[in-house]
Amino acid sequence: MLRFTRTLLRLRRAEPALRHGEAVPLALAAPLFGFTRQAGGRVVTLLFNLSAEPVPLPAALTAGLAPLGSDTKLPPRVLAPWGFALLAPVTVRVPEPEPALA
Repeated sequence: MLRFTRTLLRLRRAEPALRHGEAVPLALAAPLFGFTRQAGGRVVTLLFNLSAEPVPLPAALTAGLAPLGSDTKLPPRVLAPWGFALLAPVTVRVPEPEPALA
């Protein structure tokens, strides 16, 4: 429990969207619980597994999202028993064009 709490506190310090903005609950089937938060144009999704068994995350829920933090060593898109995952949209950076040589 201490490791879980420390991990969540570390993520909260690192991610402004977890400190500001409104939490919007997600409609998820048990045993999943989750919400999104938005601040400064950044949206994050926090998901919790409220059961004693690993739970795969629905593909539709995680499409386009990348993990920012988790308390699990399980395969991606699987929440550990009583675990959590913090997800954010995947951003694709387009490199700046090279300056033309004169």
